[in-house]
Amino acid sequence: VIVHNDIQLCQFLFNDKGEVKFGDFNRAEIMLYDEENKEYCRYHNGGGGGNYRAYEEYWDLPLNEKIDVLSMGNNIYALLTGLW
Repeated sequence: VIVHNDIQLCQFLFNDKGEVKFGDFNRAEIMLYDEENKEYCRYHNGGGGGNYRAYEEYWDLPLNEKIDVLSMGNNIYALLTGLW
């Protein structure tokens, strides 16, 4: 599982065919898998700021792939409301 860790509106790119691509993987993490417990290991990214981050990042809690889902929801909210 790859966690992007930094989903923002400015990172959605369009190519010549009109396809959406996702850029800027400088904060991306590849989650390690624990064979013994049969689950992915949570990790810390040192916190961070920004309008689109998951609350776990602000509080420096153990992270998983769900932070990208919440960040994507924040981006959709910004698009729908114009609040970014």
